[in-house]
Amino acid sequence: MEKDNKTEAARLRERAEDLLKLEPSETTSKLSEAEMRELIREFAVCQIGLESENKELRLAKEQAETSNEKFTELYDFAPIVTANDIKEWKLEEEALRESELKYRSLIESSSDAIFCVDEKGEYKFTNYLFASTFGKTPDYFIGKTFWDVYDKEHADYRYETTKRVFQTGERESLEVEVPLPDKTLYFYATANPIRDETGKVILSLTHAVDITGRKKIEEALRESEDKYRSLIQYSSDPIFSFNPDETYKFVNESFAKVFGLNPKDITGKSPHFIFPYDEAEKRLTMVRQVLRTGEKGEIEVKVVAQSGEVLYYLTMLDPIKNNKGEVLFVTCISKDITARKLAEVKLQENEELYRNLVVRIPDGVYKSTHDGKFIEANPAMVKMLGYESKEELMDVDIKTQLYFEPTDRESLVLQEKLEGMEVYRMKKKDGSEIWVEDHGWYNTDENGEILFHEGILRDVTERKKAEEEIKLKNEQLEKTNAEKDKFFSIIAHDLRSPFNGFLGLTEILVERLQSMTLDEIHNILVNLKNSANNLYSLLGNLLEWSLMQRGLTAFEPQLFLLSPKISGIMALVTEAAKEKGISINYDIPEDLSVFADRNMLESIIRNLSSNAVKFTNKGGGVFVSAKSMPDNSVEISIKDTGIGMGKDITDNLFRLDIDTSRKGTEGELSSGLGLIICKDLIEKHGEKLLVESEEGKGSTFYFTLPERKC
Repeated sequence: MEKDNKTEAARLRERAEDLLKLEPSETTSKLSEAEMRELIREFAVCQIGLESENKELRLAKEQAETSNEKFTELYDFAPIVTANDIKEWKLEEEALRESELKYRSLIESSSDAIFCVDEKGEYKFTNYLFASTFGKTPDYFIGKTFWDVYDKEHADYRYETTKRVFQTGERESLEVEVPLPDKTLYFYATANPIRDETGKVILSLTHAVDITGRKKIEEALRESEDKYRSLIQYSSDPIFSFNPDETYKFVNESFAKVFGLNPKDITGKSPHFIFPYDEAEKRLTMVRQVLRTGEKGEIEVKVVAQSGEVLYYLTMLDPIKNNKGEVLFVTCISKDITARKLAEVKLQENEELYRNLVVRIPDGVYKSTHDGKFIEANPAMVKMLGYESKEELMDVDIKTQLYFEPTDRESLVLQEKLEGMEVYRMKKKDGSEIWVEDHGWYNTDENGEILFHEGILRDVTERKKAEEEIKLKNEQLEKTNAEKDKFFSIIAHDLRSPFNGFLGLTEILVERLQSMTLDEIHNILVNLKNSANNLYSLLGNLLEWSLMQRGLTAFEPQLFLLSPKISGIMALVTEAAKEKGISINYDIPEDLSVFADRNMLESIIRNLSSNAVKFTNKGGGVFVSAKSMPDNSVEISIKDTGIGMGKDITDNLFRLDIDTSRKGTEGELSSGLGLIICKDLIEKHGEKLLVESEEGKGSTFYFTLPERKC
């Protein structure tokens, strides 16, 4: 190969000599000695250059021969390459090409600015976003350097970063400012080294994220921080912060002013500098807790100001942490609660006064839920309801255990959502009755819903008994007045009328006796007898009633056979029944005995049977019967077939204040006093007088007496 190069050089020399022979005289004659020396020097330079080129050619030849030998060796020993191998290589090449295109597309369309420069700062590649930032296309930047795009200061700064990447081979991160004609952008850039197969850094690929928005926020935060720092510094509330070493990191003017100091005098000092030991430790205990747990806290403290005034503060402690959650320092904001504290002291005094009053007051004071559970009760309330302790009363269900009927609470107590006064019954622990006067009220929320009840209970049982007694006395007085009026009516009317008839008959006898026949005289005497009997019966009833009203009627029950006693009593009634043609029928077992007062039973039977005859028409009947009852009593009934009574009469039959009297079927007089006497006498025996009657169908009066002595 070297031989070929010499031959080529010889040929070039020969050609040059041939050219020189064409015009020898002109060429040489025109050259001066200096020009000849210059020409010789140029030839020498050319010769050196040619020798250098020859040297490089020889080196290239040697490398080619080495490569040829390697290729021959590889060719000789290489495995046989099939069509499938070539196909697989092509598929791999295609996949690599697609992958390259894909990532190139991602880089081109990335939302971040990406560019690549060499060691001199010359752009080798830029994506669209980078170029569009400057209003250019990616092609514009190819071949340009930093100094073509930025001013010298910014270009030098970028070049220094790129230079470090090439020198150290390490990634470089930095914040860069991009000044544009109409605005300034900020990017966070990461320059990454790109190496060749030998590990040498050949390019720097930079990935830049637009942080303009963040920079604006940071600027706004700085401005806000300055503003709030000013607000904190001159806030009327004491504000301060602690370092982890328990010294003051910051104190504002208000905090320092309390102690008559400057903030600089306190910053960096421990709380022991301005507080007594115990007070300082109290504060530091809370600070240590916040530092240890990283949780907020609060503490109420007392401070003696420089003026000697005692102040109270509520201090809220807030830990300030880093990204790792570590507490950097503790901020504290204090609120002056002196006025509230003094009010609380006053409230405590009032509450103590109220508590003493509630404990000592003789009335029951309570607080309960709407569904019926006690929340609070004073000792008087516990005692009033008969419980052993307050705890025992707290377990009581108010609705079911303190009221005789569950509905009483709703109807008497909870009917109005207003303050009010109610008097009602309550049940003590032992089940006995107590009357209370409840002055209660409701506590409601903002929506009007009941939260709980409060009230004062006063035991008015004695007062209630007195009122009931007065009411009973009034009723008795009204009854007495009515009976007195009835009594006077009987005296004025029922006694006067018989006496008028009696006097009239006697007057006829006196004036006309001589001219009267025996039959006329007999009729007058019969009428006189009947009048005398009526008067006697009436006077007997009046006397008996009077004795009863004065409590002078003796009650002496004894055991005797009923049938003989009733037969003796009915002897007087039988004669009046015969005159009206009324039959008297008996159904009384001969061996039936009763335990009763003989005189009272006689008055009862006489009055009831006389009334039966009086209000029965001629030809009717009266039925007197008695029978034993399962409860060891004897039921006695007197039934007639008379005119009967309507409900308006039977409802008021035993009331003396209402006139229910009427004449018999033949005009017999009736005061109604006999039935009232019967009722009272039967009640003396502990029984009741009952009546069943229907107008036009007769009446039945019946009552019971004990069958034997118990």
